[in-house]
Amino acid sequence: MKRWGVRMGKRDIEVLREQLYHLIKGGYSYNEIYKVSTALDQLIISFYNKQIENNSIKA
Repeated sequence: MKRWGVRMGKRDIEVLREQLYHLIKGGYSYNEIYKVSTALDQLIISFYNKQIENNSIKA
């Protein structure tokens, strides 16, 4: 069950990375790019905090 959560977290991060890439490449507004960028940052922080809590990685 733990592995499923890790996979979903990584998948969610990858989806946001793809969105961010397409926004930048497509010349979207700074506000749209910033919104996705900060959401991606928060997701990455959350993912790593969960990994640390589960002792999956060392801090």
